[in-house]
Parts: sequence; C-alpha cells; structure tokens
Amino acid sequence: MAPLPPPPPPPPGRAGGTPAPPPPIIEEVGEIGVVTNAYDHAQQRWGVPDAFITIAIWFGVGIALSIVAVILGGIPDTGDAIPTGAWLPALLLVPPLCQLVYLRRLSRRHGAGFGADYQLRFRRYDVLTGLLLAFMAFVLAAIVLIAMSALGFDQPSAAAAELATDAGDDTGLTVWLVIFAVGGAFLIPVIEELVYRGVLWSTFEKRGVNNIVTLFVTTTIFAAIHFEPQRFFVLFGIGLAIGVGRLATGRIMASIIAHGLINTIGMIAVLAEIAGD
Repeated sequence: MAPLPPPPPPPPGRAGGTPAPPPPIIEEVGEIGVVTNAYDHAQQRWGVPDAFITIAIWFGVGIALSIVAVILGGIPDTGDAIPTGAWLPALLLVPPLCQLVYLRRLSRRHGAGFGADYQLRFRRYDVLTGLLLAFMAFVLAAIVLIAMSALGFDQPSAAAAELATDAGDDTGLTVWLVIFAVGGAFLIPVIEELVYRGVLWSTFEKRGVNNIVTLFVTTTIFAAIHFEPQRFFVLFGIGLAIGVGRLATGRIMASIIAHGLINTIGMIAVLAEIAGD
C-alpha cells in the first residue's frame, strides 16, 4: 500500500507557537474606513468585568493612596491641600501603573499578548496619523471653548495643570514637578489609551457592538472619568479625535501618539510658566 502523504504544514504563527491574530475586517462607513478586529475567543477570555475592573483599580488605588498621603502628611490638611514632594507625582502615576500591571497580568493569563488583546501594534504611518489626530483634537477643543465663551462660561483649565501650577507657586520648579510633567506627558497617554481605546474598546468590539457606537461610549467614559465637569465637553472633543485613530486603523498606536503630543504640549506650558515665575 502506498504511504500516506505528509500532513499539511501548520498555519503561520508568531514566535513561541502562538497563532497570529485573524486579519482585521475593513468596512466603509461613508467616507471613513472603519476597522473591526476579529478575536480568537478560545485564547482571549477577558471581557466586560475585566475592563471595568481596570477602571476600578484607578479609583481604588487613588483613594487609598490619598488617604495614606493625608495620614503621613503628604497632603496638608490646611489651605488648598496641595500634595508635597514625591507625593505629587506618586498620586498621578501610581494608580495608572497599577492598571498597567493588571492589564499585563490579564493579557498573560487570559489573552494572547498586548498586540492582539489591546491592538498595541505600530505602523510607520501611525506617526503622521497621530499628528493629524492631535491637530483635530486641538480644533475640536477650540470650538468647544469658543462656544463656552459665547455662552458666558468661564474658560476651564486641566486639573493636573492647576495642581502642578499651584505646587510650583509654593516651591518653584523642583525635580518632583519635572517627574510629574514627564509622567503626564509620556506615561499617562500610553496607559489611558490601553484602558479606553484598548481593553474597553476591544471588549465592546468582541461582543459585536458597532464601532461608531463604541467610539462615542468610550469617549463619554473617558471624558467623565476625569471628574472635571467644566471640562467635560473639551475632554469629549479631544477623546473623540483620539478615538478616531482606533476607529480608522483598528489599533491604538496613532491614538497614543496624538494623546502624548497633546499632553506634552500642556506639560511644557506648565513647566515654562512655573520656571518663569
């Protein structure tokens, strides 16, 4: 009897034997190409609770750290209660770093890696796309601010910028303020995009929610979670522009670049103001 033919070769995969994620599906919605990613549900077993646990970690760690800071004197109980010394960057950076640790653990235990789970992949055109998204965000924010001014509302400023400026009024430019600014410019955009345009967006996408709906839902949550009511519509406009990066590319790197550029410009302005006083 003739020998059986050899089995077909296995499908191509990534290093370590993990299968490559399925290719994205590109749909035309008007003039916008909307990218919807396919998911291997046998590997990627995270879902809605995990996305909201990630957000809850930010709340829980932030509240706990604030209580510890008050007890240890890092936040004075008089005046404007501005965090002192290392507490200033710690209160900004520790909660999102805890989110990052959880996302990493979630991806390793219940997913297929950052790239496949949260669409953290880079293409060369992401740089140009990110610049265009940042420009769009500034335009939308300017339109909102002009409308607020016309309606008689005060011009809002970012809570983080106000906190840094108030701290600088007391101490001048310190290493802790520089760490605060660098973290706000480079670390915060990465983690916030992993949370809102990464795991949260992917959670809705995995369940078949329309990507346009997902854009507006994640943008609303992003704007609300900052707890700055006066800046809600400014943050909504910025978040909407940043979210278009995920909508159009199916990935979050362009959104990270846009978010980082926006925060960097803001933090440079804050440091320049403090140094000039």
